Amino acid sequence: MNKKEVQKRVLQNGKPLALKKFSWCEKTKTFSVKEDYLIIDFAGIGDCTFTTGGGCTFTTGGGCTFTTGWDCTFKTGGGCTWVFDWGKLQEPPLHFCGSRYYIEFSKPGFIQSGCIEKPLDWWQKNVTRCAEEHGYSLSQVREYEMYVKFLGQWMERLKLHKAKGKGEK
Repeated sequence: MNKKEVQKRVLQNGKPLALKKFSWCEKTKTFSVKEDYLIIDFAGIGDCTFTTGGGCTFTTGGGCTFTTGWDCTFKTGGGCTWVFDWGKLQEPPLHFCGSRYYIEFSKPGFIQSGCIEKPLDWWQKNVTRCAEEHGYSLSQVREYEMYVKFLGQWMERLKLHKAKGKGEK
């Protein structure tokens, strides 16, 4: 695939991204851009590398590598790896868009919701009190209790429920 063919697969504000705004290496299948809020459709094309700004939406084949800013959406084939400063995941990190704030796995042993990042065991003991103190309705309290329970189960299944010590991967 050449750069003009790639351009047809990358939209910004509904229009193909200008050729001068990105680079494409045919040999390594590497797409690099500093732009935000792109829609990137490489459906059926795998083994690519993407480096972008934030707010991008990706559709690709399997075996791709992504380095992005925040708030991106990925729809991929299999064989993808998420790399963090603390290690790697073979499946996407769990994240819920709750009725008040997002709540998500943030790193081994930790959950974050809004600006509060605490260990899993803290959330398991304090989610009800925390939600009530922040004015959540009874329905919302139950919703966030459910998220914490599910996040805990997911973290335990992947052996991510305990914080990693320095030097541990």
